[in-house]
Amino acid sequence: MNALVLIALMGLGATPAYAHCPLCTAAAGAGVLASRFLGVDDLIIGIWLGAAMLSMGLWISNSIKKYFKGQGFVISLVLILSIVLPLYGGGFLGNQSHQLFFMMPSGALFGIDRMIIGIIAGVAVFIGADYLSQLVKKKKGLLFSYQTITFIMTSLLLASLIGWWIV
Repeated sequence: MNALVLIALMGLGATPAYAHCPLCTAAAGAGVLASRFLGVDDLIIGIWLGAAMLSMGLWISNSIKKYFKGQGFVISLVLILSIVLPLYGGGFLGNQSHQLFFMMPSGALFGIDRMIIGIIAGVAVFIGADYLSQLVKKKKGLLFSYQTITFIMTSLLLASLIGWWIV
């Protein structure tokens, strides 16, 4: 609940003209929360978590003064590490015996923790979908309202289905 209050407070000073907006961040975050409570595999949760952290990092970067090139990447990386490192330190990553109310066992895929694979995939899918949307905008113009979020959410859903099929 504290995270939602923090996000709401951060949104008060946000400029509405940026593509990576509170709506994108909230949608990705809601997907993470809903899937955790439904017992969805860590690979799929990682996809949504990686996308949420990247979106939040880009949103924060767009909301503050530009200090250096690649600022959005650095902020997103810090946000991702701020999630991954505590999960790892708490035994939620790479430890199949740890299980709480909504923390399902992590496990591994190809010797790498499924949530880490999911986070990497989520970041890649988010970047790819955003790039595709910008390419379409450049060549054909804006096809419909909320095009970028539609591309991103559809791509994340497809990646989740592929992840579900894999595990």
